[in-house]
Amino acid sequence: MKLSKKQKRLLIITGIIVGVLAVAVISINIFLATVIRGKIDEALNKNTTDYHISIKRVGVNILTGNLNIRGLKIIPDSSLINDVKQGKVNLKFIQHSEIGLFRIAGVDIYKAIVKGEIYARKILFKDADIRIYKGPKPSKALENLEDKSNDKFNPDSIYIAGLNKINLHEIDLIKCKLQIFDLEKDKKLFSTGNLNLNLHSVDFVTHPDNPNVFRMKFSKFKAGLSVKSLLLPGGWYFLDVENLYYNNADNFLQIDGLALHPTYKDKYKMAKAFGYTKEIFDLDIDKIYIKSFDLFQTLVKNELIIDSIGISGLDVSILKDKRYPFNTTLRPKLPNQQLKHLDFPVYIKTISLKGGNLVYQEKMKDVKELMTASMGNLDLDIRFVTSVKDSIRTGKPMKAVLKADFMKKVPLRIDFVFPLKRVKDTFYFSGSLGSAQLSVFNQASFPAIGLKFEKGRLNSLNFKGGANDSVSRGEMTMLYQDMAAEVVKKDRIKKNKFLSWAADAVSHTGNPGKKGKTRVAVMNFNRVMYKGFGNFMWKTLQTGIVNTVSPVGKTVKEDKSQKKQQKQKAEKQDQAKKQEKKKSKSKSKKKNKKSGRKK
Repeated sequence: MKLSKKQKRLLIITGIIVGVLAVAVISINIFLATVIRGKIDEALNKNTTDYHISIKRVGVNILTGNLNIRGLKIIPDSSLINDVKQGKVNLKFIQHSEIGLFRIAGVDIYKAIVKGEIYARKILFKDADIRIYKGPKPSKALENLEDKSNDKFNPDSIYIAGLNKINLHEIDLIKCKLQIFDLEKDKKLFSTGNLNLNLHSVDFVTHPDNPNVFRMKFSKFKAGLSVKSLLLPGGWYFLDVENLYYNNADNFLQIDGLALHPTYKDKYKMAKAFGYTKEIFDLDIDKIYIKSFDLFQTLVKNELIIDSIGISGLDVSILKDKRYPFNTTLRPKLPNQQLKHLDFPVYIKTISLKGGNLVYQEKMKDVKELMTASMGNLDLDIRFVTSVKDSIRTGKPMKAVLKADFMKKVPLRIDFVFPLKRVKDTFYFSGSLGSAQLSVFNQASFPAIGLKFEKGRLNSLNFKGGANDSVSRGEMTMLYQDMAAEVVKKDRIKKNKFLSWAADAVSHTGNPGKKGKTRVAVMNFNRVMYKGFGNFMWKTLQTGIVNTVSPVGKTVKEDKSQKKQQKQKAEKQDQAKKQEKKKSKSKSKKKNKKSGRKK
């Protein structure tokens, strides 16, 4: 198609206008970038003398309203790091930041320049490496002086001369890393892999004494977070979070896909690194719901107040390598003791776990097979978890109910009552185990004590008792029949015929026995003080099982005084019945005499 002269002229003019506009936009972008670069340099340099701050490049796009700052570095001076390390300044920590891209998106350039007001759609931090260096606690003399950080760079503050207002919709962190170092111990305390964070509805408010200083306010904000390979303090475990969502207005927190995995791929190498017998955890949770949780109340007031915590889809495995010695210096506290000795107030109305699975294993010396105990369909309900003194004074106890399929087949229920007000830390427990073939328990009993059930059936098991920090007592009724078992040698491979015969010969094969009498066994265990609550409970139940099966086991018996009282009570009841019969006979005789006279 051939263009006319008029069309050609119009096309040329349009091209020139577009070109001029493009050049103008580029020129304005370059000009604004230069002006803003100067403003940023002025703002940053005004705040600090102990930090070296540099920017690689500043870019502006007036069409999209984007301000891009690339290669931002905020690096503390080596002399400041040394002073903090030696505790010479009143600073608890210092920050080192290298940010690949810092973007303010959707800015109204006109209002920003003419009116000094920033209305932005988003602030973006991408490829940021943030390191926090923690020093020793400052001396009391330094603590009484004015905090040196008041005149230095504050990461949570923005100083821009001539700026009147900041309005921001959200903040994004993409592929960022956070690390925390202990300068005094020269050790990494904490680190993350890729960290992604999204904050909504963040307000900026001016400082009451300086209208050019703006600080972030989080009264109505929403946050989303995902993190991979977060190294927890101690260096033994990584934490992964697929998605974390927090709504500050509704005080609601939800965590999806939480995982806790050992830093060692070989758990036995990890056990060797411990040097002591210690549990190694491997944990996955589908969802965690936390209602009525105020994050900033927790951070500011140092108190944790929660209405309810809901956990679903727990899958946890625990390995304990018992080839190493126990740390006998440990003194683990009972659950009620741990609450009462917390350094900060905690109040959680309910904790509910639904649909969990737990596998507990032990590796023992000279035993090839792992001792394995498991729980399927695990449900746990805990109520009134508190360390608040006023709540404890009410006398209301903490209660817990655990339900599961033991060995993934046998219904199990245990109820705990933890009085929080008592000085002696006494707690109470009761529970039951359903019916099953005794061979179901071989996976636990055979590797642990070399006892293998060949036949027999557990009909039911019920127990109740109480315990304090050092000793437990209670009763157990274990009903079973036709038990036959074998005991193998220490290597758990070859059958020891003599011990197997002895196990059958000296053990009760059933309860009730041949005479129909039901044995109620005594549970009594002195706690091993360097072992935890789980071991304490298991050993208590174990004494009840042994006392039930063994013919020399302790059983619940009525004492002589109680029998005498019952006999006297029965005799009195018999005498009362005899007197009533005599009275009724005499009354009937009198009635018969009267009726004869009338006739």
